[in-house]
Amino acid sequence: MLTLNYLIARSEMTVAAAVSLFTGIGFVLGLLITILWRLIRKGKKAIANKQIQEQ
Repeated sequence: MLTLNYLIARSEMTVAAAVSLFTGIGFVLGLLITILWRLIRKGKKAIANKQIQEQ
């Protein structure tokens, strides 16, 4: 058993459960960062194309 102290709760879980929890959190964060990065890239390209067309 492993005891994890969270900001709002204290939880006891097995090592396998903790590994799967943090793997899931890492996957979700990675997915969100990738989506955000692609949206920012797409926005920058749109702004650059608009500026080129205005010249």
